Amino acid sequence: MTPNLEEITKHLEKTFDVSDVIVKDDSHFHTSHSNYQQQKAYLTVIIPHKPSVSRIAYHRMIYQAVNEICNLEVHALSIQLV
Repeated sequence: MTPNLEEITKHLEKTFDVSDVIVKDDSHFHTSHSNYQQQKAYLTVIIPHKPSVSRIAYHRMIYQAVNEICNLEVHALSIQLV
């Protein structure tokens, strides 16, 4: 099973009132790891930074929003603010 990237992208854009969000499935980078689990999500989120929110608080909010909509348990989440 693969993560529902389009739904996650739309949810993040709506939740944070931003556009140009990119969500990537990075599972293929983790398959050789000893603790790799196919039923979990390994994602990268590239999202515009909101200067009114601290970076740490924004990361927490993004992580929570991804977990609300992702159809798999999130094992690894890389967040890039642009």
